[in-house]
Parts: sequence; structure tokens; C-alpha cells
Amino acid sequence: ILNLAREAGCWYIYHAIYTISEKIKNRIKMYHDHGIAVEGTILLGMDDHTEDFIKRFIDFLLTIELDLAEFTVLTPFPRTQVFKQMSSEGRIFDLDWNHYNAATVVYMPKKMAPDVLQELYHEAWRRFYETESQAVKMGKLFMKIYKRSGKDRRVRRPVPPSP
Repeated sequence: ILNLAREAGCWYIYHAIYTISEKIKNRIKMYHDHGIAVEGTILLGMDDHTEDFIKRFIDFLLTIELDLAEFTVLTPFPRTQVFKQMSSEGRIFDLDWNHYNAATVVYMPKKMAPDVLQELYHEAWRRFYETESQAVKMGKLFMKIYKRSGKDRRVRRPVPPSP
């Protein structure tokens, strides 16, 4: 399937990553082996997340060779089940809708203080992009695709008939 996806022009996928596992690590490698880049979307602040887990999770993410990563904080958006549950438990402490942006902690996590989760969110961004900025990583990804598309065009160009 991945060979067909690549042949059809698939060059990039957006992959949710929410846990530490060899299965995820192997899946990322498999995509790369087929020339498909991977951006991980990483959700921090689930009820089972501890400070230690998130630190280990960030370490794990640095080993699986993601091309890009987007970190978000669990956000209990209004009218969602998560909002209803957290609200009924008295865990939502910020009702300024401008803060409901997937980057600001607006609720009381179960296993850490809100300011700890907020700092871990910033640490995840810092650590993932400390050796190369997001713009540089994106530029490298686009260059790979540009080079690949040039090769594809050369292969598909029809050969003119000989005189």
C-alpha cells in the first residue's frame, strides 16, 4: 500500500502520536523507507500523563526521526464531552475563550500542576526544534519533495520519435 501511495504522489502524512511504543517507531521508519515524510501531532496533558511520562515521551519523539512535530495541549473546547466532564469535575479554571488555542492550559490536569504541564509543552517545542528550527526542517522537507518531483518529471517525459 505504501508503494502505491508513493507512486500516487503521497509525500507527507500527519500522524497522531500519543504514546511511547515500538509500533509507532517502526511505523515512522516504514513511512520513511517508502519516501514518505511524517509530521507528528502530539497531544500533551491527557489524564494519565505525568510529568515523568511527558519527559520520557519527548525523549522518545527525539529518537523516532519525525520530520516535523506539532505539540498541543489537551483543550476542553466548549460543547465537547471533555469540556462537560472537566466542567462537572470542577477542573476548568479559565473560561477566557482566547486561551482555548491548544497551546494554553485552561484546566487542572489530574497528575500534575497546570504550570508544570504548560512548561512541559514549551519544553517539547524547544527540545524538538533546538538543533534545527521548524522553518529549516520544513525547508529541508520541501527540498526533498522538489528534488523527487524533478526526478519524477524526467522519468515521465515522453521521448520524441527519432527522425
